[in-house]
Amino acid sequence: MVQRAIVSLLSACLALGASSAAAQYRQDIWRNVGGFNIIGIADGRAFHRCTAIFPGQEGEVRLTQLRNRTWGISTPPVIVAGGTDPVIRLHAEGVKAFRTTTDGNRTWTVGPLPDDAVNALRRVRGNLVVQTDNRRMVRPLGDVPLVEVMRGIERCVTDHTRNP
Repeated sequence: MVQRAIVSLLSACLALGASSAAAQYRQDIWRNVGGFNIIGIADGRAFHRCTAIFPGQEGEVRLTQLRNRTWGISTPPVIVAGGTDPVIRLHAEGVKAFRTTTDGNRTWTVGPLPDDAVNALRRVRGNLVVQTDNRRMVRPLGDVPLVEVMRGIERCVTDHTRNP
């Protein structure tokens, strides 16, 4: 009887912790632009970023604009031998490489993408190509230029910052 009460109490604590953690991170689909979902993400109660999701067999590539209007990109996690962080390479008007960090769930660029990389992304047509160390991810865009998806992300950020 006491053991059952302890198990019930532990289960309740775990459920409360899980629901509290889930309440800390919230994402909702804002719109679909060119066949790609754009989601708004809140950490805690405050809006944090909007992200376009480019699905693929090896996981999602995500292009993100933060509340402060800076851009970043993330990929499925990559762990490099020796414990060093991988490098994300964008194949847009040449190859642009960026330092990353990872938490085991995603690998993302450290700091904002520089203007020349953002402008090169705006001109991408056909395929979005991202490489994380030796994993090359090609995301077909169809007839939608990436700039249209990026405009959607920007509108998402504007909507969420205007109407928190």
